[in-house]
Amino acid sequence: MKNLSILLIALLMVNSGIAQSCLPQGITFNWQADVDNFQNNYPGCHQIQGDVTIAGSEITNLNGLNVLTSIGGSLSIYVGALASLTGLENLTSIGSGLLIQNNDSLINLTGLENLTSVNNLWFSNNKSLTSLAGLDNLTFSGNLIWIAGNNNLSACAVQSVCIYLSGTGTAWIENNASGCNNRAEVETDCGVGFDENTTPENAFYCYPNPSSTTITLKTPALGSISILNLSGKQLINQQTIEPKTQIDISTLPLGIYLIKFLSKSTVEVAKLIKE
Repeated sequence: MKNLSILLIALLMVNSGIAQSCLPQGITFNWQADVDNFQNNYPGCHQIQGDVTIAGSEITNLNGLNVLTSIGGSLSIYVGALASLTGLENLTSIGSGLLIQNNDSLINLTGLENLTSVNNLWFSNNKSLTSLAGLDNLTFSGNLIWIAGNNNLSACAVQSVCIYLSGTGTAWIENNASGCNNRAEVETDCGVGFDENTTPENAFYCYPNPSSTTITLKTPALGSISILNLSGKQLINQQTIEPKTQIDISTLPLGIYLIKFLSKSTVEVAKLIKE
């Protein structure tokens, strides 16, 4: 009996090890049934080693993939009937690229909020997509972002994209809606590329942005500066006594914040990215 127990425990450990990492050759989902039966066909498969392709025009939801935590290769989604990416909530990393293309019904990126690591990004010809919200927590390890031909996509200045644009990586951003129609529009919304020597004297600016330690506020008058989180909670408040004011933001968590400048004659608000 003792030997049998030991054997059973060993088998469970072996099976558990195999189940955690699977499908080195990758997998393609062509039908809704492929998605729905994934957990039955590949029990315990949480970390797919190869590429994942979702390409069936009849696929309407990805709920059967809610056990996936990582994909070692790329994730490519070419589905016309998906309105969201719900079902991928537990996916945290993609070893290669994330490609979402020709998804006419996709209206948002709900389902990708927990994705934190990806190599490159390629979004094109998703006619109903309006925002990249949901990608805020991403870190890009590659050097290419391609966002093109998304007719209604106007909100691209999410935290991950803004941080990427502040670096040296290649970004093709074109033929989207106003606000995300080219790289310059997104950089403006992100506050990237600011040159303090070319700004008007009566302008309110924050630089560098993004920043990890200290920012400088250029203000048109004396007043007070507040830094708030996106819920409106005031985290830092400081009076301005000179045209330029430095503020230490090193203690703030990574994320996006609002900077409010208040004087007797004006209220100005800007976006700050802490990286």
